[in-house]
Amino acid sequence: MKISIFLLSIILLPHFSYSQDVIIKKAIYGNDSIPILLKFDLEGKCYSKGEESKIWKKYFKSKPEDEFKKTKSRYDKKGNEHIVYHQYYKNIKVEYSTLHHHLKGDVIYSLNGNCLKIEDFDVSQKIMGQEALQNALSELNSTQYAWEVEEMEIMKKKNEDNLNATYFPIGELVLWNPYRENRVHLAYKFKIFSITAKFG
Repeated sequence: MKISIFLLSIILLPHFSYSQDVIIKKAIYGNDSIPILLKFDLEGKCYSKGEESKIWKKYFKSKPEDEFKKTKSRYDKKGNEHIVYHQYYKNIKVEYSTLHHHLKGDVIYSLNGNCLKIEDFDVSQKIMGQEALQNALSELNSTQYAWEVEEMEIMKKKNEDNLNATYFPIGELVLWNPYRENRVHLAYKFKIFSITAKFG
């Protein structure tokens, strides 16, 4: 009798293990075989809220240098939650790299977006923010900028109810993947408000 029970356990174990796998209902892949869309079969085992890191590691090949920070969250008319996470690499924001998580209750039923696979990239900056800004301004070649107009600066402070508000651009260090290039660049991102500009 003991032998029969032991054999029965061996036969059932593989089936039990298989039934616990998360099943992907639909997947679309982009560059580096990283998915841009994943839909899970809700009839099987699913990932729950709080298990996002398991998905990032298994399907998006995230490494210890990668981090996904929650930036937005909203509920639709059906009560489903939609959460946006932005990718960071070595604490630097990866421009245009976001993952949208869609949940029914606490169950993650699908994801879509863009995630960049970055391998051993050196994030040491070669130039400082002020030099990068001067380079950008020389390309823009404007005769006047918004922060040089006193009335516009006063209006901005008033509209934002902030005495420190200004149009003067503050650079943000980001990782940027140019269109159709399979590599990243370290870059400064500026918001420059020009009154008159002439490129070139």
